[in-house]
Amino acid sequence: MITLSQAIILGIIQGITEWLPISSEGISSLVMVIFFKKSFVDAISISIWLHVGTFFSAIVYFRKDINGIITSVPAHVRNIKNISQDNVLVFLVISTCATGLLGLPLLLLSINKLGFAGENAMLAIGLFLIISGIIQLHGHKKRIPDAAVERRKITISDSFFVGLAQAFSIFPGISRSGITTSFLLMRRYPAEQALKLSFLMSIPAVFGAQIVLQFFLNPAPFNYSALVAVIISFMLGFIGIHVLMRFAEKINFAFFLFFIGFASIVPFFLKLLSLRFLQ
Repeated sequence: MITLSQAIILGIIQGITEWLPISSEGISSLVMVIFFKKSFVDAISISIWLHVGTFFSAIVYFRKDINGIITSVPAHVRNIKNISQDNVLVFLVISTCATGLLGLPLLLLSINKLGFAGENAMLAIGLFLIISGIIQLHGHKKRIPDAAVERRKITISDSFFVGLAQAFSIFPGISRSGITTSFLLMRRYPAEQALKLSFLMSIPAVFGAQIVLQFFLNPAPFNYSALVAVIISFMLGFIGIHVLMRFAEKINFAFFLFFIGFASIVPFFLKLLSLRFLQ
């Protein structure tokens, strides 16, 4: 359970960082572990709950795209034998299935097996942040100018493997938007197309994670403070998508991740050194 002041802080962090490739879950989990004294498992549960706000912000922002996808379903079902793989609906179905295939075992692992806290939790999150930074650095190098090609045809293999990549974002520190966008950039998708596909595939993924977490595994306790966090993350998340779609695809956040990641693992090594000198 979180207090009202904690909810406000976490809602602001989630809303601002969700669509940036810097792992909103990693940043909010670090805040909960360091300042709110939450365990690694509790931090994961609360972080997933915080995604409800940004989940709805994505639905509202991409409402026209989502409406087009939903209204196209009957026609695709009637003509399923001739449906093209270069189709956003096909992309979302395949990527979501791939995320669930790998993501559910990873979620079970993180909830049931990784019950550490303090410096150990900070070490894990810090290492994941550094890994996420390395992935994004490589993806940024592969980025092609949007003017060079308007869009790339979506393939089944790309849909499947970017879904697998998204599954690893269950771990705090692995940026969901960062790892999926980086994969698509490395596959030579234009930045704007990569961002849009990444944002759209977050909607069914977050919805699925909420169902699994809240009803089957380790639901985060709900109170009015949690609702405040969701509302704040929704408002800031909506603004964040708009800004990112216009400007931030040209910014490399890898070095920010390196800085936060290394800063997170310092306490672990300081503790090791202090124990060694005390012996």
